[in-house]
Amino acid sequence: MPAGRGRGPADVPALVERLRSGDRRAVARLISLVEDGAREASEVLRAVYPLTGHAVTIGATGSPGVGKSTLVDALVGRVRAEGRTVGVVAVDPTSPFSGGALLGDRVRMQEHALDPGVFIRSMATRGHLGGLSLAVPEVMRVLEAAGFDLVLVETVGVGQSEVEIAGQADTTIVTLAPGMGDAIQAAKAGILEVADVFCVNKADKEGARDTARDLRSMLELGPGRDPDWAPPIVLTSASTGQGIDELWEAVGAHREHLSAHGRLESRRRARLAGEIKSIAAERLRSRLLGAVGAARFEDLVARVAGRELDPYSAADELLGGPRGVRPCEQLREEGLMSDVEPGRLPAVLVNEFVGAAHVDFDRVREMLDAEPGLLNSAWDWGGGDWETGLGGASHMGRRDIAQYLMSRGARVDVFAAAMLGWLDVVRSVIEASPETARALGPHGIPLIAHAKAGGDEAASVLEYLSALQQPAEGA
Repeated sequence: MPAGRGRGPADVPALVERLRSGDRRAVARLISLVEDGAREASEVLRAVYPLTGHAVTIGATGSPGVGKSTLVDALVGRVRAEGRTVGVVAVDPTSPFSGGALLGDRVRMQEHALDPGVFIRSMATRGHLGGLSLAVPEVMRVLEAAGFDLVLVETVGVGQSEVEIAGQADTTIVTLAPGMGDAIQAAKAGILEVADVFCVNKADKEGARDTARDLRSMLELGPGRDPDWAPPIVLTSASTGQGIDELWEAVGAHREHLSAHGRLESRRRARLAGEIKSIAAERLRSRLLGAVGAARFEDLVARVAGRELDPYSAADELLGGPRGVRPCEQLREEGLMSDVEPGRLPAVLVNEFVGAAHVDFDRVREMLDAEPGLLNSAWDWGGGDWETGLGGASHMGRRDIAQYLMSRGARVDVFAAAMLGWLDVVRSVIEASPETARALGPHGIPLIAHAKAGGDEAASVLEYLSALQQPAEGA
């Protein structure tokens, strides 16, 4: 990609070296690469993984409104009083309608915003359930590699089943508050079992001791996830600091228990096993859907909806489908190109390529290596530039795929360039073909305004395009 069109490929080794020397901007950049699922994300994880394994990891979870952010802020202050450094990951929910997130948890942690021994990163769930974002484990590793002694994760406000934090932290604090029905919630499967330490916050309010008593009664009904550990119940008032010392002592006692009984290592091994399975499953899912193609998958869905096929049989058929990329020569041998015009590629193959360009860099590269003609066929078959692989990559925020397609000779897609914030490309295309500006608006401008990839650069493109839509002065 030419200079000046957004941020270029990241120099991961240089960033990791800066991270090791305490460069906070390098820490933030590496976290962004991991969180955004950039092409360099796996390289980042390979580089930082040998630097991990030493930090204490703590999760703080609980229902909305119980004071988790204030509690985390107080815990950070307690840890800093010991001279230890803290990395905080605060997860906020993503709107299912707008796709936005307020990321407001850090507002309650402003006391530590300028402390060089504290790094606070807000993240959105991006629709992921379980109380966390998919990238949280990797972000925790980046913070650990940066040398922080403690990594503290605050989840979104959880319900009865959002208990994923228990699989990511050494110690999980479940926070409750009086008068919110939390004692009943704690009796339900999931919430009760994940807690290593219970915190009844807002202890200065009426009913706090009653909540603690009810919780203690429920704990007597059966053991939690560790039969040799009885989760302590600590009353706190995070806003005043009451009980924070006792809470920190309870966290320390739990860690000593894990170390003494060999459970710290077993928990971490179970966490790694789950992560490996999750990564493998996601990659298999992406490759499977890419290999099958959107058209064939939709055909299966239609057959199931029409009661011609049951879901289990459809899944079996999906798993028994084609593997890898079948070049046109093989397709012709199988008689699958008899109705395809000379010099054209079958729509099913092109559709598969366009779908892969939305999400799967490796699949795009594999398909182009096997069938280079896909690049321009995607353009022709799409009936316009928006349906190209380049347009799909930009819509999903995949700058890496967009840059790769351009390096392979993809023709400039003005929609994609606009969404990615490549202002100089947009300007050059419009100057060469003024009617392109009319094609981008009025429907194109709102689309660009909601682009996932462009960031501040996309805002400059939006400003430029909006100006073009204004009638000339005196017209």
